[in-house]
Amino acid sequence: MLKIAVLVKFYQGEISPFDESALEAALNMADAEITVVSMSPLSDLEHLSYFTRLGVEGVLISDVKYAGSDTLATSKILARCLKDIDPDYV
Repeated sequence: MLKIAVLVKFYQGEISPFDESALEAALNMADAEITVVSMSPLSDLEHLSYFTRLGVEGVLISDVKYAGSDTLATSKILARCLKDIDPDYV
């Protein structure tokens, strides 16, 4: 089975059109195990749970220490999460 991780960023409760397109492409893959990963505040947990209704797994990375992280810190945190998921495609 193909493992796909889709990284999403929430802004005012919505994901970006680019992230939405990536998720749609993943959902169109036959026999794929899809994980949606977001590094956001806990308040976005409800938005992330919507994607679990589509049959995908959701992972929320949230900690007050991560608030205001720059691009480098964010990429390192997400890379560590992806290492644990070990997807075929991101």
